Amino acid sequence: MQNTAEKEEFKNYLEKCGVVDAITKVLVGLYEESEKPSDALEFIKRHLGNSAGIDVEALKQENAELKAEVGALTQRIEELSKKLEAVQKAQNSTATTTTTTRIVIEFYFVILINWIVQYKSTTTLVCSIYC
Repeated sequence: MQNTAEKEEFKNYLEKCGVVDAITKVLVGLYEESEKPSDALEFIKRHLGNSAGIDVEALKQENAELKAEVGALTQRIEELSKKLEAVQKAQNSTATTTTTTRIVIEFYFVILINWIVQYKSTTTLVCSIYC
C-alpha cells in the first residue's frame, strides 16, 4: 500500500516540476520527425531541456571560438607583459646609469674642490714666499 502511495507522490512531483511535460514534448517531437534519427537517445539528449529553441551546436561552435580568442588574448597579454618588463628594466638601467653618472660627477667635483683648496694653499704659500 505504501509503495503505491510513494509512486503516486513521485508521479505528482514529476508533473508539478514539469518533467512529464518536457519528456512528452521531446518524445512527440521525435515521433513527428519525418526522418527518424539513427540515434534516438542523442536526439532526446539534444532536445530535452531545450524548449527555448537554443541551437546547442551553434553554442558549442561559439564556445570553441571564444576559447580560441581567449587563448590569443592570453598570448597577447604575455607578449605585452614581456615588453613592459623590458621597458621597466631599461628604465631601471637608465636610472642606474644616471645615478652612477651623478656619483662620478660628485666624486670629480670633490677632487676638484680638494685640488682647488690645495692649489689655493699652495698659491698662498708660494705668494707668501715670492711676493
